[in-house]
Amino acid sequence: MIRRGVFLRFSGDNAGALVALDEALAALEGLEDARAERSQAFAGKSFTLFLMGRLEEAERAGAEALALAEAIDDKALVASACRVRGLALVQLGRREEGRDIERRSLEAATSLGKPSMIAAAHNNLALAENHLGNYASAEAGYESALDLWRVAGNTLNVGRAMHNLGAVATRKGDYAQALDRYQAALEHLRRAGDRNLIALNLMSQGDAMVRIGRPRDALSPLEQALAMAEHDGNMLPALDARIVLAQAALALGDRASATRHLLAAFEGGKQHHFTNVLADAVIVAARMILEAGAPERERAYGWAHAVALLPGVSVTVKRDAEALQAELSPAFSPAVRAAAKKRELSDLVTEARGALADA
Repeated sequence: MIRRGVFLRFSGDNAGALVALDEALAALEGLEDARAERSQAFAGKSFTLFLMGRLEEAERAGAEALALAEAIDDKALVASACRVRGLALVQLGRREEGRDIERRSLEAATSLGKPSMIAAAHNNLALAENHLGNYASAEAGYESALDLWRVAGNTLNVGRAMHNLGAVATRKGDYAQALDRYQAALEHLRRAGDRNLIALNLMSQGDAMVRIGRPRDALSPLEQALAMAEHDGNMLPALDARIVLAQAALALGDRASATRHLLAAFEGGKQHHFTNVLADAVIVAARMILEAGAPERERAYGWAHAVALLPGVSVTVKRDAEALQAELSPAFSPAVRAAAKKRELSDLVTEARGALADA
């Protein structure tokens, strides 16, 4: 049943994978000599929940996997459990904790001397470094993983590492380089057939295209990403695709489509507790209300200011918020700028959704 769960997840059936893994855990419960298998099942469940956007559950399942692996002192299982738990911690905004867990994964993998495990650990540690803004360390980690996976002839993971190097370029603000890296990665991902990564890659390509002024070109990859991700229950790239589709629609003058995608992103972001999705959607909503003219400029400035101060948001969301602030601030007196204050994300989301619904 564990193997079936892995196969279903790879095929894009995350809901089916979760059922299979829960069935495996139920069958193994209470068996003292099955702790290794239970650790594997919890690790698989953690990653599946991560893909479905259920991050707190993913972190708990990863912790269960790690506790079982440590109880039997199985370094291979420790490395695996640390990798999946670290992913969830990073996305939950607990980035330093996630990095520490990923370092443990690399230590365990290195002690075993297995290149495939070392590569996977480098890859996930690099992800944590990227989220922390340590771009040189992130690129070095992804390059180390890429070198090992190339030697092994692992098509899927070569594509994964190439895509992740594109994510570093995105966070650095070099969107043309990011697009080149994403497009080079897609060939490998399509050959390997991993639908979760293909959807993420297509969404990322669309984002890069919008940022370099090609919103019409972005529509096709974004629509493909949204269809795949929603079909498979892979919620984070699905919601990210909706936000970028809203940006593309706004650039093309299609306000109705932009509003539809943003409202769906707010709904999904609240349901799955995705801080970055919600903060990003607030910034796009702020740009939308600017079309109403001067009366809305101060509100848009206040939203951008508040998002830039939120803890746990990504570098790219923070950069977008600060760019909107800088764009609008010359229109306001120092008194107005000083009055802008910290606000809870939930309040910003409620206000932004209301503004869109009223428009």
